[in-house]
Amino acid sequence: MGKNLNNLILGIAFWFLLTSPISENKLLKDYQKLRKDLYTKEFFECISEANKIKYVPDWKSHGRDYWQTPEETDSLGTGDCEDWAKNLQYLASQKGIKLGLWYGNKNVNSDSAHVCAKYSRGTQEAIIDRFANPDTTKILIRDSLGMGEYIRFDIMNETRQSAREYKKRTGKRFFN
Repeated sequence: MGKNLNNLILGIAFWFLLTSPISENKLLKDYQKLRKDLYTKEFFECISEANKIKYVPDWKSHGRDYWQTPEETDSLGTGDCEDWAKNLQYLASQKGIKLGLWYGNKNVNSDSAHVCAKYSRGTQEAIIDRFANPDTTKILIRDSLGMGEYIRFDIMNETRQSAREYKKRTGKRFFN
């Protein structure tokens, strides 16, 4: 019975997507606008600057999970995924580009938390992420209704604690 119910729910979801009032023309226009917004000299300068940060896990640099401010990341020259993403968000804001932060898993085979930057435009979303090679930043643009390789999940207790600690230290929310 459970499998039949799942199949029914998936069938309804696909029917909804196929009959969605969002036209392919709108998706394409939003995609083109998003690319125009992001594929600029200014934005790539932000990525280049953020990529100067050397990846060092929190447990190595702080002995615990610790979310650095962009100023701390810049001063130390090191940080992990959330430090890099927050730093990129800050650098982009200096050039008038508004990025959000994304929290979840990189893919279904991953069980560890991850933070990267996100840019949204209409029906489209771009995930901006840095990989093991510090010279490689991947910009994944996908239809916000489609399936992506990034999977959002609920914020865990450790994450809530780190977010509270960040706000207490800085007076600002980490995820804004």
